[in-house]
Amino acid sequence: MSAKARHVRTTADGAVFTITLDRPEARNAYSDEMVAQLVQAFDTAERDPEVHRALERARTLRLHGDRQPGHS
Repeated sequence: MSAKARHVRTTADGAVFTITLDRPEARNAYSDEMVAQLVQAFDTAERDPEVHRALERARTLRLHGDRQPGHS
């Protein structure tokens, strides 16, 4: 990943891999950087033989919308 802000955070707890969207200022709208981070997170979960479930959630109560036009 680049030096840009991390908008996706991950944790592993046994068989559960949690992917947390962390871009509340944009209501977790997907940016190009965020999509790249999501792909990396799901790839990491898929490669880990201990992981049996991946859970995606948001850090705040704000739900994500569509991609945010003009922002990456």
